[in-house]
Amino acid sequence: MISHDELLRILHYNPETGEFTWRVDPCMGPRRAGKKAGYYHSALGRNRIKIDGKPHFAARVAWFYMTGAWPSEFVDHINLDKADDRFANLRLATRSQNGANRRVQARNKWGFKGVAQESRTKKFIATVRKDGVTHYAGFHATPEAAHAAYLAKAKELHGEFARG
Repeated sequence: MISHDELLRILHYNPETGEFTWRVDPCMGPRRAGKKAGYYHSALGRNRIKIDGKPHFAARVAWFYMTGAWPSEFVDHINLDKADDRFANLRLATRSQNGANRRVQARNKWGFKGVAQESRTKKFIATVRKDGVTHYAGFHATPEAAHAAYLAKAKELHGEFARG
């Protein structure tokens, strides 16, 4: 694993834009100085940077660059844009918090995160997951009412990471 001093020697990070540029490319030497470091990985929707032949997510490198410590778990993108690596858009998160800060899934039939219809009663149920445990927020007559209950429960369980 690269040291913080070595990272600062070879890369420059602009925390306001989230962009990395080479100071010195370890493979190419000074020929790449000032050129953009990394690439956009379209399948992952994230920026990556190869350091010593090993790819790293740019958000994790940015966190290390700014704090001097590799993130222990996840680096969450507050605005959900996984390619926006501005430092103000990054925060440490657990797996559960990172999962809470997600959009509603495209396959969601009702268009509301945390809402499903119970097949037997046809009522709408609101659920929130945290740390692998499903928390129920009741049965409701409409998907909108279930979503409102979901939002309240998600805010209670996930705080600033809750997203509707």
